[in-house]
Amino acid sequence: MPAFLADALSHTWTTLKLVALIYAVGLLLERLRPAQPGQPWRDALFNIGYTIPFVFLTHLLVPPLSDITQPWISNFGHWLPIRLPDGFGWQLLQGLLFFLLFDFFYYWMHRSQHRFAWFWSLHKLHHADRSINITSGQRHHFLEEPIRVFLVFLPLGMIFDIRPPNITWLWSLLLLWGYVIHLNLRVPFGPLTRVFTGPQLHRLHHSVQREHTDVNFAAFFPLWDILFGTYVAPKPGEWPATGTHKDEDLNGFGRALWSPVSDWTEGWRARRRPAAQDDVHVP
Repeated sequence: MPAFLADALSHTWTTLKLVALIYAVGLLLERLRPAQPGQPWRDALFNIGYTIPFVFLTHLLVPPLSDITQPWISNFGHWLPIRLPDGFGWQLLQGLLFFLLFDFFYYWMHRSQHRFAWFWSLHKLHHADRSINITSGQRHHFLEEPIRVFLVFLPLGMIFDIRPPNITWLWSLLLLWGYVIHLNLRVPFGPLTRVFTGPQLHRLHHSVQREHTDVNFAAFFPLWDILFGTYVAPKPGEWPATGTHKDEDLNGFGRALWSPVSDWTEGWRARRRPAAQDDVHVP
């Protein structure tokens, strides 16, 4: 077996064991006070099954692309060094700064995923989930993660020289945040809603209601939404239904993986049609 494939399988197995624990704990918590009671189990089961190929393909594709970008970061990047002193408080601040900067680039990538049709074709798998819950955190098209290498990590490394947090619990907490914001759990953050992205704020991002279209893009800190005009605060007790405006059902492995290609093909054909009609001579 090729070494790159063996590494991908090994990392996949390690990741899946951790994700299984996260899913189990999250699904139990969601039974306490669900935001959307009575979610069909088949939706969560599809997400759980889809997690396996998603994690494997991510581990297969992302490492070699990261290796490609690393020389660019090492040789031409790190323009603005951010090095805070040692000590728990300073290192806590540096860790938060790292994720604040990460979230800035993620915000613009995420906003682009909603702005450009070809990018939305990849991202809509995540939004087609009508039952947002802990298992939605890994419901992404596998091609999104390689793109993130170039649109998030590369510019972050090119511009800033900042280490990820060396406080283990902080690193773990922030890595888990992508699961937390998708919890099907009524946990309003109150006044902290403008400080940290939580399940209620992020649910508005997944809402099918028109007034919630293209809002709340940040993964960690709503600051970027507030600054760039995409922040919408949830009303008390507001937990809207989720999905796409077209109510697309992508809960099938073939549909989930092939949907972007179908959209791109149809878009290409649609652009060809007007040109073909213009070529027809009408007397």
